[in-house]
Amino acid sequence: MRERCTEPLGRPFECWFGVGQPDGHHSMVWKIWAARKTADLYIAARSMGGAMKASLHASGKRNVGLTSEYVRSLESRQSWHGGSRHYDSWEAATKLAPSLTLEFLLRFPTAQLRPFPLAQRDLAKKVVWLAPAPEGQVLEVGLLYAPSESPVGTELPTGGGPQVVLAGRLADARQVLLVGIPRPDRTFEGQASKLREVAEQFQQMGVPPSKLDDRIRLILGFNLEGGAAGPM
Repeated sequence: MRERCTEPLGRPFECWFGVGQPDGHHSMVWKIWAARKTADLYIAARSMGGAMKASLHASGKRNVGLTSEYVRSLESRQSWHGGSRHYDSWEAATKLAPSLTLEFLLRFPTAQLRPFPLAQRDLAKKVVWLAPAPEGQVLEVGLLYAPSESPVGTELPTGGGPQVVLAGRLADARQVLLVGIPRPDRTFEGQASKLREVAEQFQQMGVPPSKLDDRIRLILGFNLEGGAAGPM
């Protein structure tokens, strides 16, 4: 995968990207953006419309879950009965090199790309479309942090290793790198059980699948009768 584009390093990181071809087999469009006044970073699928996102906070806390706005909408419909809106939380990043940490990883199996209609906003020119991994493999797209003074990409291997897709900065001047690399397709190893845990959490809170937004049910693999069907 070759380098696609690089944001000027003086501006906060912001990126819209997808994998595949918008007029062929493709993924959802994803948005990654940095807060302007704090060193926080957010990741969301644009089709989720503010219902679910990942947050990487300057404090070191990281989580994935429902947004506070979505929970308030559930509360207004009396469909939320308490509990944490986060279904995964962690604090430690993965150190890849003395000045590089892996903060978040998205995986896009080529076998899972599909031809489906995209919203008009997702056809905008600013969306970066990445070439998928070879058949039978997965494209891993990772978010890396580097110190403000490090030259971009100096510690990334060459010759088939990770390639920089986009670069920018957090509010504290640290660099954010979006990189991609093809890997063997092991994306869903262990993921089905994790999604079933989330399904059980909703059921324990008394929230039936029929009360959830269709997009949430799609991500978690709920069916309308109350069960979890596994990854979709």
